[in-house]
Parts: sequence; structure tokens; C-alpha cells
Amino acid sequence: MCYVHMVIARYYSARQDPSRHALLNLELRLAFLLNEMLSLSTDEAIDRGLEPEIWHPIPAPSDEQLEILTQIRIGRSWRVHARRAIIRRARSIRSQSRVIPNEFVVTGRRPYPRLFWELRQLLEALVRNMEILRVEEQAMREVEEGIWMDVLSAQTEQ
Repeated sequence: MCYVHMVIARYYSARQDPSRHALLNLELRLAFLLNEMLSLSTDEAIDRGLEPEIWHPIPAPSDEQLEILTQIRIGRSWRVHARRAIIRRARSIRSQSRVIPNEFVVTGRRPYPRLFWELRQLLEALVRNMEILRVEEQAMREVEEGIWMDVLSAQTEQ
């Protein structure tokens, strides 16, 4: 604290602003003192057998919950890849369907009606798969939310 008084007295009497270096040094010393005070306070509380107020348990999931959260994360990654594959396949079907009219113009042959039906069936299957992925994602979000609610509620009960 003597250093603080010395810095204040020196610049107060000279009526000039303290240098940036002096202010930084003062700030570092004050931060050190604050940390030292907190450390001493904590040590005294521990010596008296009291649990300091600054220490409290951090809510954490159990091993089972962590395993489920890991599986959810892995499943989410898998669903992202599956969704991308579905989109790639849908783009491929779309590009195939664009070629069919051009082929008719060039060759004069009519496309087979079954070809359009098959492309439509493929697109419908992709839409169903995308819906399944969406439902799975929603279910996993609910499971994950439930886990975190359980973790937080277990914390408040203690």
C-alpha cells in the first residue's frame, strides 16, 4: 500500500499525469494484493474448518449421462453426413431429370414413362429419409435436454 501512496503523492504534488508504465505497475500490484487477500481469506476459512463461500460444486453429468451425450453427439454427426448424402442424391436425380427433355430433343425418342416414375419414387424415398432424420434429431434434442435438466435439478437438490 505504501507504493500506492507514493505514486499518488508524487504525481499529485507535480500536478502531472502518471506515466502509463507507473499506472500499469500500480494496477499489477493491486491485482496481486487482491489475489493475496482472497488466498488468505480462503486459507483462514479452511483452517477454521469452514467451507468458503466461493467453493461450490459444479453440476456435472454422471458417467451414464456422459455416455448417452456422447452417443447423441456421434448420432448427430452421422445424421449430418446422411443428410448431405440425401441432398447429393436429390441433386443427382434433379440433374438426371433435366437431361431427359434434352435427350428427347436430340434423339427424338420419347423417355420411358417408367423412368419418370422411378425418379419420383427415389425422390419420395429421399423425402421420407429426410423426415426420419428430422424426427430422430428432435428426439435426441429432447433426450439431451432431459439429461441437462436432470443434472441441474440434482444440483439444486444438494
